[in-house]
Amino acid sequence: MKCLAVASIGLYQIALAATGSDWSYDDQSAWPGMCAEGKSQSPISIETAAVDQSVILEDLQINYGPIDDAGLSISNYGISVSVDDDQKEYNIGNVRMYEEDTFVLDHFHAHWGLTDESGSEHLLEGMAYPMEVHFVHYNEKYGSVGDAKGKAGGLAVLGVFFEIGEFNPEVEKIHEAIIAGSDTVDSIDLYGLIPEDAGTKFFGYDGSLTTPTCDENLLWHVAKTTMTMSEDQMKMLRSAVGPDGDVIAPNYRDAQPLNGLASPPPSMKCFTVASIGLYQIALAATGSDWSYDDQSAWPGMCAEGKSQSPISIETAAVDQSVILEDLQINYGVIGRPTLSVSDHGIDVSTADGAKGYNIANVREYQDDTFVLDGFHAHWGLTDESGSEHLLEGMAYPMEVHFVHYNEKYGSVGDAKGKAGGLAVLGVFFEIGDANPEVEKILEAVKTGSDTVDSIDLYGLIPEDAGTKFFGYDGSLTTPTCDENLLWHVAKTTMTMSEDQMKMLRSAVGPRWRCHRPPTIEMLNH
Repeated sequence: MKCLAVASIGLYQIALAATGSDWSYDDQSAWPGMCAEGKSQSPISIETAAVDQSVILEDLQINYGPIDDAGLSISNYGISVSVDDDQKEYNIGNVRMYEEDTFVLDHFHAHWGLTDESGSEHLLEGMAYPMEVHFVHYNEKYGSVGDAKGKAGGLAVLGVFFEIGEFNPEVEKIHEAIIAGSDTVDSIDLYGLIPEDAGTKFFGYDGSLTTPTCDENLLWHVAKTTMTMSEDQMKMLRSAVGPDGDVIAPNYRDAQPLNGLASPPPSMKCFTVASIGLYQIALAATGSDWSYDDQSAWPGMCAEGKSQSPISIETAAVDQSVILEDLQINYGVIGRPTLSVSDHGIDVSTADGAKGYNIANVREYQDDTFVLDGFHAHWGLTDESGSEHLLEGMAYPMEVHFVHYNEKYGSVGDAKGKAGGLAVLGVFFEIGDANPEVEKILEAVKTGSDTVDSIDLYGLIPEDAGTKFFGYDGSLTTPTCDENLLWHVAKTTMTMSEDQMKMLRSAVGPRWRCHRPPTIEMLNH
């Protein structure tokens, strides 16, 4: 339910005709009728890992071209670029479930925000793009958008994400018309506003209008490939004003709950990842009578706990009033740490002689020392999944966890579940430069060794890991799912190469836990 500041253009006209202006983006909870009662409301966050892969949509037939003297209208709610009646030959066909029908292009509009990190109404993996353009079509048999809205197979929309990059000539034509105060736009090539593969690579779902009356039965198609516009073009859009002289932005609707659509809500999204290391703690207490295949059957705290991990970290929900002290990270080189491989994964643990490595100044336990016991990782089968924690609903290819126990308890086993017993530092990895320390682990796995050559721990964490992190109180991610675990998730990422990632993916089968609803207080640093 993350809220983004965006400017909405065009689609509002449909709603105004029916409801007037007696609604506001400032109080969406008061929106009437279907907006509050509907079960297929838009926009949503699209989660690729949860898309129903068993349904293969046919290619969308997009029949576009240049629009001459397109109508341009500006109000306090936004801007609309419409197609004249004599150019209604532009359309889309082969729309799912309505393959025999033709959907006529009526107009296009956009949603954009006040920063490069917000703007699109739809989110992808919980992340927004600076702008999203919607091409609105009505089923030819209904004759107009007004008559088609709310009817089964009445409206179909193609959505396209824009990111900051190369200058876009077609966007510029709209800019020039706005600056000149014109009510028309010079000839626009619609193909300059959509990706070449928009008809073959897209997400499809049944949703709604994003303003009152929020009529449903709208056939959404959101392109996977992005378009670009320049930073200067984006700045101009953000400065656009309505007739009353106020900046049009922000006009937006919150992302809506999925209510049984093809993918689950982001707060319960599941990623396929390989889990390494931390499971050993649980196995000692519970044996192997649990399975990743049936997490609903996990016993005790796993089902009943209120501070379960992992979670999706939403920066907009972080408690900014609490400023955490810097974490003191005292790491170094581990000489020949132990490597163990089992059916559950891989664990790299420190030798007793390296127990001097630790973290300190941990919130609420500033006077205690947390000794490093070992580290492990979670990774997935694609570059779009892997980390157990998510950031804004998005996963990274890998996440490494450094597990520490409070010195006064003497071991991980004795510390787990106790207040201030365990502290973990989590680090996201993305694809980039090869990582020499990761390579040492891979070499040991390849050769079947039970030890790893000397590893420099600082080569596995970002330089600012102790000063830039998210903190929260959570749990182990396997049975017995003991809570009171002090999580620290670094904001800065590390890198590893694509070849290194491929090798890891071939090393062990997938092991994962769905991330849990973030019902706990998130702290920022």
